[in-house]
Amino acid sequence: MSRRPSRLTPRWATTLFFAVNGAVIGTWVAQIPWLQERFDLSKSTMGLMLIGMSLAVIVGFPVAGQAIVRLGSVRVMWIGGIAVTLAVNLPVLAPSPAFVVLGLVVMGAASATQDVSMNAHGVKVEHDLGRPIMSSLHAGWAFGGMAGAAFAAALTALDVDPRVTVALASAVLLALALWSIRHVGEGSAAEGSDAPSFALPSRGVLLIALLCLLVMVTEGAMADWGGLLLRQDYDASAALAALAYSFFTAGMTLGRVLGDRINHRFGPVALLQGGALLTGIPLAALLLVGQPAVALAGLFLVGLGVANGVPLMFSAAGRLPDVPPGPGIGAVSSMGSLGFLAGPPLLGFVADATSLPWALSSLILAAVVVFVLADRALARASRVPARA
Repeated sequence: MSRRPSRLTPRWATTLFFAVNGAVIGTWVAQIPWLQERFDLSKSTMGLMLIGMSLAVIVGFPVAGQAIVRLGSVRVMWIGGIAVTLAVNLPVLAPSPAFVVLGLVVMGAASATQDVSMNAHGVKVEHDLGRPIMSSLHAGWAFGGMAGAAFAAALTALDVDPRVTVALASAVLLALALWSIRHVGEGSAAEGSDAPSFALPSRGVLLIALLCLLVMVTEGAMADWGGLLLRQDYDASAALAALAYSFFTAGMTLGRVLGDRINHRFGPVALLQGGALLTGIPLAALLLVGQPAVALAGLFLVGLGVANGVPLMFSAAGRLPDVPPGPGIGAVSSMGSLGFLAGPPLLGFVADATSLPWALSSLILAAVVVFVLADRALARASRVPARA
């Protein structure tokens, strides 16, 4: 008797695995207000605690990249997927703030492991299919994040204990992670003990990492400061200012849904340069006009502009001819995360010294740099071959 083929293809199994990671993050973020109230923490204290997870993520990326070289992407996906879906319980079960920090460090390291392995595997699936899919994989992550947050919000509305909410989400996501890994297909080859030790990133990786940092600085800044720009600088109502993040996220999600088609037709360089234009021009317009309605439209367009930057960088880092996918993606991920986390606070200091519009105007220069260096950064990444 012949074995029936799986209905879940490697492409969609990998997309589901991305969605699981997004849902874990969405589930966790929804519990931050409860944790803050539970331990009566100030916003600054809560912010310092969250740094523990951020540092673990940044450090975990290159470590996970090296693990992929030794073990292969699928085995590291098993490790990261199981670890992060279980670790999301740790912060909410912690008996004290110190244990919350410890739980966040564990969760951050596990999330970094899953993140790098699934992106490295996505590059392999993309290569096997012979067409771009990385943007849609990241769209899956975004949809997963929305689903995780929505699930948590629904149970919160029903007065379910947050620890029970997270436990239920953890169980469902663990099952989905295990199911999806069984169908992701063959991953990158493992080199075992013959794998080279840590090495400094090549020039090609560093250039891609620089552009990833600039894109993620913009992404983090618009997410963090968009609402404040509308409320304090453009005199928008609180309700209207609250829509800023929704408009920006909607643009990013739509951009990632459409990104693979545009990439397939026009190529990654054109997509990255077009995204830079769609970031810089609307950003300049919303800062110059200074009206809430224009700012919301501009935020949507900036979201479209930055949407495919990270997927394109990860795909390029995973296809450099002289760099294994894991370490390449790990280095780019670390640099990008540093920009996402450190960029917005630095712009806050600039805003205090000048103004928020002037601080955000520096992101236009970042878009110009991405536009100018896009061709050079992506040139050495081998093109995805057509499927025979």
